[in-house]
Amino acid sequence: GSSTDMYNKCFRLHSKSFRGGVQVMERTMALFEHMEDQFEMSDGAIARPDRVTFGLIMKTISNSGSKSSASKAADILRKMESFGVQPNERHYVSLMRSYSRVGQRDVSDPTKTEAVLQHVKKKYQEDKSVKPTTAMYSACISAYGGSKQHNSVSKVMELFDELKELYNKTNDNDFRPDGMLYSAVINAISKAKSKNDASIRKALQLLNEMEMGHDTGDISAGPNRYAYTNLLHAISQSRLRDGAQLAEDLMRRMDDRSAKLEDRSISPDTHTYTTLIQILSQSRDPDAVRKAQTWFRQMEKRHEEGDAGSKPNKVTCTALINCWRRSERKEAGEEAERILTMMETRYEDGDFDFKPDAFVYASVIDAWARSKARDKALQAWNIYQRMKEQYSKGNMDSKPNNVIMTSIIKACGYTRGSREDKQKALKVLLGCMSELKQPAPISYRVSLNAVKALVADDLRRRPICATIFEACCRSGHLDETVLEALKNAQPELYMKLPGEIPSKWKQNVHAG
Repeated sequence: GSSTDMYNKCFRLHSKSFRGGVQVMERTMALFEHMEDQFEMSDGAIARPDRVTFGLIMKTISNSGSKSSASKAADILRKMESFGVQPNERHYVSLMRSYSRVGQRDVSDPTKTEAVLQHVKKKYQEDKSVKPTTAMYSACISAYGGSKQHNSVSKVMELFDELKELYNKTNDNDFRPDGMLYSAVINAISKAKSKNDASIRKALQLLNEMEMGHDTGDISAGPNRYAYTNLLHAISQSRLRDGAQLAEDLMRRMDDRSAKLEDRSISPDTHTYTTLIQILSQSRDPDAVRKAQTWFRQMEKRHEEGDAGSKPNKVTCTALINCWRRSERKEAGEEAERILTMMETRYEDGDFDFKPDAFVYASVIDAWARSKARDKALQAWNIYQRMKEQYSKGNMDSKPNNVIMTSIIKACGYTRGSREDKQKALKVLLGCMSELKQPAPISYRVSLNAVKALVADDLRRRPICATIFEACCRSGHLDETVLEALKNAQPELYMKLPGEIPSKWKQNVHAG
């Protein structure tokens, strides 16, 4: 009656809220208790829960992310039976999703979701009162795809093939594979562990099948942007030798399909471009940096033409910097710094999407450190000074750290060139040592190795090594690696050490 409709309107509002989480679920459960009280007090005359009531409540529960959502959903399913309401497919789907959405990224036990599917399959075989629909198989496959421990290509494909066989036997559209099912399968098997990353190639094969099925009308919805992006992410986590080529092919397919269907929702966005550039940064392709630059320019061009969804950001720029950092090209340091300058300028102009952080500065410093430039130590030091300036202006994300100092010291140690070049690098090294705030054994070890490389004359090298070693002992960071570095850089000093190292010299060395 009207009272039931009134309650259902409230439940519908709750079910549409994804932000409230546990609080919305608790309000829903409290409202349902009130509804039950009204029903009992009126001897069943008003506020009788119906199928819609239970469906909306279960949807809210499954969206809550609460650890108790599965048990609450199961309780509601039992309540339905006490009110004489027969659960339908949607109720079971909500229950299955409750097992998968428990506030964790990892689904701990997808077999519970499959148990619900098996229960429905049994009821279907017995009396056809409820069907194991495509949505149920999708929910079950998604649960396995979200489980790090239980996900497997064989289990996912077993469920997928089972549904296809059911559809072929019955020709019932409730069992017809759809876009959601294919997306769930592709996502699950692309993340599954397999020998030689064969699962990714299987996912690509299914993507082809999905595209063709949509083109011929067998599947109502084709792959969406997330199907392609999930595959790109899987490629980025793999060790496929042709991963970069596969990733670029996927991007072109997205573009071509978007143009063919006149559907902008399929076209690459910021996340897609960024993932591709990250894949290229990890590639051994000698031409990877040129390809990354090309994709980055395409991304910028589209944004300038009005596509807000393809705007580059800090993560994109960092990926491009890493391409240059690993490229081994002579201009790598300059190009990485050019990108940093662009980021700093845009951030200072008010675009916070380009706010440089410590990781960006570290990547640019490492790009200079890896280069063959004779002044790379000085260039790395200059980037560090820019980083400090950013921090002093209020950019708390650009706080200097020891990892960056160590990277600059390595740049000093690998400096090649004239005596004057090495003298300048030594000056930078000493500047780094004076700036160390929270030193660690690696800082002293790398410094001793760098001094060995920079100062050929033993008499000139000895007091510098002694100063570094004394600083290490005073800070209590002496370990075996520092001792080995001292032995290599200054054997005479090493031979004068006491037989038993004082405990104070190593008191801040953390075991393991």
